[in-house]
Amino acid sequence: MLNLFLTSTQDRKAHTKIGWQKITIDILKMLAKDESPKVFMAWGATAKKAMAIVGKEVEHKHLVVAAASPIAAEEKGGEGSIGSNNFSDCNAFLKDKQYMEINW
Repeated sequence: MLNLFLTSTQDRKAHTKIGWQKITIDILKMLAKDESPKVFMAWGATAKKAMAIVGKEVEHKHLVVAAASPIAAEEKGGEGSIGSNNFSDCNAFLKDKQYMEINW
């Protein structure tokens, strides 16, 4: 689990202009280029945008699951990633790739 901005404060916006996201996106691109299958869980609008930047590198090799962030969903009265199929989709992908499933 990785916050795109690497750091956070209570208001969740204070660290968005420091520049960490450039490093984080570069790391995501490197991970996506690697042939070893991975699961990327993009929770929240910012994470979804970051995965769009990573783009085609993830197609066919990796799984990207997306949902509302748990914090944003809670603020809106929803479940977000907690109520999604992200965890079962992740495990199905891992099983298909002959990796051990995660006991969430």
